[in-house]
Amino acid sequence: MRGHPPEIFDGQRKNTHKFVREFNLWRMYNIRNDAMNHPYRRVALALSYIKGPKVDDWVAHGTNEMYKVDGNRNANTPRQATHHDDEALWDDVVRDFEQAFADMASAKYAYADLTRLEMKGDEIDEYVAIFEDLLTKAG
Repeated sequence: MRGHPPEIFDGQRKNTHKFVREFNLWRMYNIRNDAMNHPYRRVALALSYIKGPKVDDWVAHGTNEMYKVDGNRNANTPRQATHHDDEALWDDVVRDFEQAFADMASAKYAYADLTRLEMKGDEIDEYVAIFEDLLTKAG
């Protein structure tokens, strides 16, 4: 793998979107790598960068769900592989991650900042950039 991998996500909600963004940039750089090109392996790789007491239970649950996708067989509960090669697997895990670790305070503060935003002088480009950033954060 080349490039700079994402920082370990340790459960700090303010870093949720940063982790996803950094992982996606790393993925883009390594798109021809089998680990990034294959949804199941990509999820496993991403889970390996999520560590710490605040996230260990979520990763354990995600890992167990991945075994279901993989079709690994437990003596008591045989399972068939599901969407192992489907990009929906990646999309589902990213959505679940963002929902589980969403920074609710960030959206609240962004909305408050948005209501106070004023354009100063003739800096329309700067105003629009700040507006769009706050709008994205406010959800």
